Amino acid sequence: MTKHRREERKQRHPVAEGQIRWPAMLRALVLSGSVALLVIGALLPSESAISDGTYAPLAAGWCLLLILWAASVCLDDRPTIQIGWTELFGVALVGWHSLAALASLGQTNGRQALNAHWLILGYGLTVFLLRQIVREAREARCLVAGMIWLTTLLASLGLFQYFYSMPVQRAAYQRDPDKVLAANQIPAEPDSPQRQQFENRLRSVEPLSTFALTNSLAGVLAPWLIAMLAIGYASLRRPGQWQTVISIGVLAVLVGACFLLTKSRTAYLAVMAGLVFLVLFGRSSGRSWMNWQFPAAIAGVAVVLGLAAVFFGGLDVQVLSEAPKSVLYRIEYWQATARVISQYPLFGCGPGNFQEAYAAYKLPQASEMPADPHNFLLEMWSTAGTPAVLLLVALLV
Repeated sequence: MTKHRREERKQRHPVAEGQIRWPAMLRALVLSGSVALLVIGALLPSESAISDGTYAPLAAGWCLLLILWAASVCLDDRPTIQIGWTELFGVALVGWHSLAALASLGQTNGRQALNAHWLILGYGLTVFLLRQIVREAREARCLVAGMIWLTTLLASLGLFQYFYSMPVQRAAYQRDPDKVLAANQIPAEPDSPQRQQFENRLRSVEPLSTFALTNSLAGVLAPWLIAMLAIGYASLRRPGQWQTVISIGVLAVLVGACFLLTKSRTAYLAVMAGLVFLVLFGRSSGRSWMNWQFPAAIAGVAVVLGLAAVFFGGLDVQVLSEAPKSVLYRIEYWQATARVISQYPLFGCGPGNFQEAYAAYKLPQASEMPADPHNFLLEMWSTAGTPAVLLLVALLV
C-alpha cells in the first residue's frame, strides 16, 4: 500500500492515538478463528460426524464467530457486507435443510438428523464468514498458504502410513494376531464380522491420513493439488520467483505422490478436469497463459510418480479392472436412491438417515448397505428433498 493510500485511509477512518479499533480487532479475531476451525476440521475423525456428532463443537465455534462478526459490523461506522445471489441461495439451502431436519424428528433417528443439521449449518457459516472477512489480497494469500500447509501435512502423514506405519501394523498382526485383536477390543473368532472388517482394513494399502475413507483424503488433496500447480505456473511467469516455484513444486510432488496412492478413480478424473479448466480459462494479459511446456512437465512428473507407485506396489491393474464393478455398485445404489426420492420428494427421508431409509429400497442383488448414495447431489435430494437439491445446484452455479 502506498503512502498516499495510507493517508487517505486515515482521513476516512480517524482513530485517536491509543484508541482501540474494535471492529478491526474483532474482524482479525474472526479471520484467525476461521482458519483455525478449517484446520481442525480436517484433523478430526469424520466417520462419526453424523452418528456421534463429533463435528458439533466446530459448528458451535462457527456460531460464535458469527456473533463476533456481527458485533464488528455493529461497531463499524462503515460496515462492508457482501450479500449477493451466492449468499442468498446459501441461506435458503441451509434454511430448507434445517426445516427438513425438523420435519424428520419423531419419524427417523432424531439425533442423527440434528447432527446432520449442525454439520450443514457449519458449512454454510464457513462459506458466509470467509466471504465477509477475506477482503485483501494478502489475507487471501495467507488463507491459501495455510490450506496448502494443511494439505501437505495430510499428504505427508499418508506417505508415512504407506511406507512405514501400515507395514509395521501388518507385520505385528502376522506375528501375534490374538494380541493385536485384544488390544483393539475385537473378537478373536475367525468368523467374526468385526475381525473380518479389521483384517480387510489392515490388508488395504491405500493411505487414510486422518480420514476414515481413502476417497475422503483424495477429495481434500485433489483441489489443492490443482491450486498448487496454478500457483507454481503463475510464479514461473514472473521474474525473481524461483524460490516460490521450487517450494511449490516440492510440495506438489509430495501431495501428488500421496494422491496417486489413494487409487481414487473419481479424484483422478477431477484433477484432469481441473487441469483442463486451467488450460481453457487461465488468463494472463488477456491471453491464454498455458503453453505446451508446463502441461508437458506435469505429464512427465505424473508418469514418473505413477511408475514409482507401481514399483512400490501402490498402483496395480485393479485400479482399472475393478472400475466397471465400482460403477455397477453405484448404479445399484442410485436405483434404490431413486425409490427413496420418489417416496420422500419434498423433505427427503431425513438428514443423516439415508442408510435407515435405504434398507427398505435396497435392490435384492445388492450386497452392501452404504451410508450414503456415493453422490452428493443424490444424497442431498434423498435426505432433504427436491427443493434442497435445486438450491444446491443454484448455489454451485
